[in-house]
Formats: sequence, structure tokens, C-alpha cells
Amino acid sequence: MNGSIAGGGTVSVSDENDRSIAVLVQYGGFDWLWASDLGGGSIDNACTGRSTTQVDVETAVIQAISPGGPFPLISSGGIDVLHVNHHGSESSTNMNWMNYSNPAVAVIATGAGQSEGWDFPRKDVLENVLLAQATACITVPAAFVVQSEEGSPAGSLTSFAGYSVGNIQITTDGLSTFTLAADGQVSEGPNEVEAAGLPRTFPLDDGAGGMDTVPPITSITAPLNGASVSGTSTVNAMASDDVAVARVEFWLDGALQSTDLTSPYSWIWDTTVSPNGPHTLETKAFDVAGNQGSSTVVSVSVDNSTGSGLDITDWQLVQANSAITYNLPPGIVIPDNGYVVIGRNATKAAFEAFWGSALPSNVVYINSEGAFPAINGLENYTLHNAAGVEVDGTTISMASPAGQSIQRKDPCLPANQTASWNILPSSSGSPGSGAGVGCDIGVVINEFSDALGTGNFVYEFVELHYDR
Repeated sequence: MNGSIAGGGTVSVSDENDRSIAVLVQYGGFDWLWASDLGGGSIDNACTGRSTTQVDVETAVIQAISPGGPFPLISSGGIDVLHVNHHGSESSTNMNWMNYSNPAVAVIATGAGQSEGWDFPRKDVLENVLLAQATACITVPAAFVVQSEEGSPAGSLTSFAGYSVGNIQITTDGLSTFTLAADGQVSEGPNEVEAAGLPRTFPLDDGAGGMDTVPPITSITAPLNGASVSGTSTVNAMASDDVAVARVEFWLDGALQSTDLTSPYSWIWDTTVSPNGPHTLETKAFDVAGNQGSSTVVSVSVDNSTGSGLDITDWQLVQANSAITYNLPPGIVIPDNGYVVIGRNATKAAFEAFWGSALPSNVVYINSEGAFPAINGLENYTLHNAAGVEVDGTTISMASPAGQSIQRKDPCLPANQTASWNILPSSSGSPGSGAGVGCDIGVVINEFSDALGTGNFVYEFVELHYDR
């Protein structure tokens, strides 16, 4: 205060702004630096273009609290958030203030009510210093810059490079990350909350995130590998990280198609602009430290032939416990949004009579003639396409000793989770109906049912559904 510097020493000041108090707020590994209208002199004018009659107090303050200074409070990694001095005026935020503080995020409070010619925030500060475009003297990476709104009245020196986001909120656990959010209540200029990707999470320079070298994990949850897709298909992905996921990218045939900043991660794929035939899907997840993780590549087939159904000749259903591998016969085409029902050993008429209703026209019935399934309890199922690629499964297992109908709630739900299924008495079997809304995921195992009663094992069945 009045030129006094932490750790001893003073700077001779006369300007009211240079008598500003600098405050460093720390919570665990989180650092936030605020210094009101403190001046930075003109020491970097030739490099940044800043020009001011104020005294350079910033250099003495930041050097004092940096490593090697008389009162070191911040680490060599700098700080997390810099509240930019004097609303982004050229009087403040000199090269030393930026280089020593090395902020991840810079926050500017500005807006209407300025005098003509102030032009806050200034280009020479926001762009040359905070965004590190003056490379001859700014030696640290650019900060992520947000401001409450655009300065007004603006002029030829006003910068519009910071994101205009309204009221700004910063939260932190003090351990590994801090999160930047804003409400978008902007009076001057556009609301750029969405463009800024807020809320956005950053690692702490002094926390686990500052040393984060662990890449995120990501995978595609829909469509499944080997699926056939058509029309508008939703590509869903999961991503996780030991600190925080920054974004997930969706790639089609090796080309970036979309980026999602928030969970649940998805991309709406218009398959009608892709040629019919095989395609590959992949997701790439990035954490706040820049580490990248990639998913396993998922192979799918685009089929936009109207009402063609899908030929599933030689697809395989693998039954575990009572171990059976069943190859679907030649010429089996599962209708769009229809079903294939594989019965144990009953004619279609007998099967329909046992289950109490005629199978609809979008159902293909197969009498396996005793080959499949054989449900005795603890059975589960996995579906493979003709190329041997796993398409769906492994499902949950039926209880022991059987006597159940296991019905999928929705084709998009994972096959291996109990919550994805309705577990009902075998008498509730519903062959040829009951599939959920779906998400164009392709062919899935939709139901498998025992059939109780003496000699009624011939009516056991496994049902496939083509969700498209």
C-alpha cells in the first residue's frame, strides 16, 4: 500500500491508481491474483505497444511474491487466475506481470460507462500480453481470457478477442482443478458463453492436475461394432479422466466431424451424406492438461436403401453355460425395426399358439429344429456378424434354474448390465414385439425366454431386433 512491497522495499508512487492494494487469494493449490488499478509502467512499450505515465509497480510486486523473491507465495508454475488490472487498460499488465504470474485464466471486468478514448480492454494488453502475441517479450503461454462484457464506448484500440460472458464464477476443490463458469448476462456485445465452451475445468498449477500426464479414457457406446446404420444416427461416447475431460472429438473415416465439450458426449451423424458401405468411427478425448486418449475404432456399415432390411446370413449367436454356437441360416433378412425369433423346436403355428398371439409381419421366425437355444439356467448370449465381429453382448445371464423371460428395456442400453433388462417370469415372454425407442444402433439381442411346463422346452426362444 502506498508503494510498500511484500517482503520489504518500496516504490515511489504518486498516482492514486498506483496506490492500489494487490491481493493474492490462495485456497489449497489454487491462486487468484487481484491488484485493482496497479500500474506497470512502459518498460515493454517497444514489444507490446503499451504506453502509460504510471509507475511500474507491477514488476516489484510480482517479483517479490515469485520464487527467489523476498516473500515467495506462488510457485514456478505461476497462478491459476489473474484478475486483469485496471479493466485491461494499457497502464497495467506489463510483460513481467504476465511472465511471472503465468496465469491459466485471465478475467477482465469491463463494460459501458468509459470515457471516449479509453477503449478498454486494449489490444496491446489483451492480445499482445494476455494472448502472448508479443512473442519477443512474453515468454509464457497465452491465457484463456474472459470478460464480463465488451467495453463501451469502443474505439480503434479496443480488443474484442476475449470471450464476453457476463457474470463470472470460479469454483475449486483446491486440490486438482478449478472450474470457470458464467451466466451469459451480457449488456454490451454478444453472449459468448457457448463459444467459450463454459463451464470449463482447468488443472491447478500446484495440484495434481499441474503434473497430469495420464490421458483420458474414451469409447464409443453406440452404434456397436459391426452395426448397420441409416438415416440420422446418434454416435454416443463415454469419456473419463483422473482430473477432468476438456472435450471429446468424433472422427469418421479418419476425419474430424464434431467436438463435444460436455457430457453426455454425442454427435448426430447424417448418414445420407456418406456412401453406403463400410465406415469407421473413432473418438478422441482430451483432458485439461492436453493429454489425449483414443477409442477403439468401431466399424459400421451405412445402408440407406429404403426398406431393404439387413441380411444376417451366417451371423452367430453364442450361448454360454449350455454352450451352443448357432449360425443363422442363408437368406435371413431382418426387417427394418423388425425381429428375428429363433425357436427351439416348434412350427410357427405351434409357437404362436403357445405364446398366445400371431407374429406380426415384421417378424422372421426360425425353427432351429432342436439346435438352439437350450435354456437350463445361467445362459447368456453374444451376437457376432458374418465376419466374426462381436455386434452385441455378452448379455446378463438367466437365473438358475431358468424359468424367466429376459427382455431388453431399450436397444441402446448396454447388454451386460442388469439395469438394461426387465427380468420377468417366463410366462411374460413377448416374441416379436416390445423393443424400446432405440437410437439406430443396429441389430441387438432383445429377448431370451424359457418356456415352463412338461415338454414345453420346444417353445424357448432368443429374439433379435433391428433398431434403425
